[in-house]
Amino acid sequence: MSTEEIRGENENYEELYEGDYYTPEKGKININLARLTVICGLIGIITSFIPNQYYLTIILGILTAIFQTMVVLQWKSILSNNVENTLKFIKIMYGKYPENEKDIDSVRGSIRMINFSLNLYWIYLLLYFLTQVFYFNYFLAYATNFFSVIFIIIFLRNFFDSQSYLENSKSKFYEKISPGSSLLKCFRRVSLAKIFILLIITLGFYWWYILLTNSHEINRYIDSDENKKVSFLR
Repeated sequence: MSTEEIRGENENYEELYEGDYYTPEKGKININLARLTVICGLIGIITSFIPNQYYLTIILGILTAIFQTMVVLQWKSILSNNVENTLKFIKIMYGKYPENEKDIDSVRGSIRMINFSLNLYWIYLLLYFLTQVFYFNYFLAYATNFFSVIFIIIFLRNFFDSQSYLENSKSKFYEKISPGSSLLKCFRRVSLAKIFILLIITLGFYWWYILLTNSHEINRYIDSDENKKVSFLR
């Protein structure tokens, strides 16, 4: 059930979130923006094989980077907001389930440590732009492109670890206060080796696939989590 459907079924939806301790989740990932990233990237690859279209290829490459960055920023914003809301929600549960205070406190401590850092992504992005700048210098272009791949791999692995840890921690929390109430499994586990191999084999296309699939997974997770929280707040 989506957040919009939850609002429709609960006339007093907004009342569930009154006060300073909790606010509804902030929207969803814009899937169309992720699709636009892929489209721009594919067109850029096509134009790179067309003579005298170098500058168009560079422009499309820059647009691709801008659009994908907007998607990644949405990843961080929505998941960070979910962490913040979770901590507020846990505060409410202290009063409702005093017998589980120790378990709740343990989960709260774990969730507070979650951080969706984009530092490695910014390094990747810098190297990506340098690749565009060095477009006419094949050695420098390939060198910066190689290192950009390394940084995006490490960034994705760390980000996937953080979002999986968040999902698992919340599932344990829901299970503690109400057995059988764990979250639906939305995030897939992807190893560092698998990301590296698939990025190399697909010549980077796997990154665009991740951009789309992870955006869908975050949206499913937000729907599942919001649905679960509403059930406890009724």
